Amino acid sequence: MTIAEILARMPAADAWTPRQIAAALPGRPHLYSVLRWIRRGVRVAGRTVHLPATRIGGRWFVSPRDFADFLAATQPDADDLPAERRPTPAARRGAHQRALAERWREGLMTTA
Repeated sequence: MTIAEILARMPAADAWTPRQIAAALPGRPHLYSVLRWIRRGVRVAGRTVHLPATRIGGRWFVSPRDFADFLAATQPDADDLPAERRPTPAARRGAHQRALAERWREGLMTTA
């Protein structure tokens, strides 16, 4: 889902509450996740990105512009993605079994 699609799901308002933000995001993150983004931020590519918010009368409010900037800052750039994926446990077991079989064929392993 793109940032524009997420913003289109938000109600028309000058500011949104963390509850409204959580309801509009894909995967429906918990309200406390949004509050954590405000208080502690999110680690992205070695830096911490906070969701800017204003507290008024004990309630948090986030401007649409700040929310859009936060979404853009937390999206990984193509350059930041790893070139290869880490092998799954099944792939590692298969590679291990193939290596053992090759050692047996070469006579490098014998029974003890």
